[in-house]
Amino acid sequence: MLKDNVALKVEKPGKSKRILLHESQILQSMQGTLAVSHLAVGFPHICHFYEFVKGKDMNSLSFIVMQLLGTPFGYIRFSIGNNLSSVQQIKDNDFDAVLAIQLLLQMLDAIEALHDQGFIHRDIKPANFALGRKLHRSQVYLIDFGLARSQSNNSGNEPRCMQSG
Repeated sequence: MLKDNVALKVEKPGKSKRILLHESQILQSMQGTLAVSHLAVGFPHICHFYEFVKGKDMNSLSFIVMQLLGTPFGYIRFSIGNNLSSVQQIKDNDFDAVLAIQLLLQMLDAIEALHDQGFIHRDIKPANFALGRKLHRSQVYLIDFGLARSQSNNSGNEPRCMQSG
């Protein structure tokens, strides 16, 4: 039983293309384990995956249980005091250059981790990055892997983008 609040990403019934199963497989792969606990080892900028629940048929809901994060970047503006841990949601356009660089570096770390594991996100935008909550409120997370694809060659070895010639 989970003691933390979680997020559910639900797939509407009747969809001919099942994206959540694909997304759950990528999240599992990024954690390097069948994740049944928030203690699962993974990448610090990839949201924690707990479970994929598949609907019984095309008319049933499928959903992913994952780490509950803060508001995605596409929907908030920031203000900063002395460090990243003081990030607060505000209504005006006060955005510090130091904060922007700190956030960007974490965003790049997340993308690099995904690429290092042989995946390409294919939907990088502010709405697909979010800050954590509580103790992780200064950490940036990459989210929404529905369009992500594997970049490994046919033998599954080296990412296609890394192959020579």
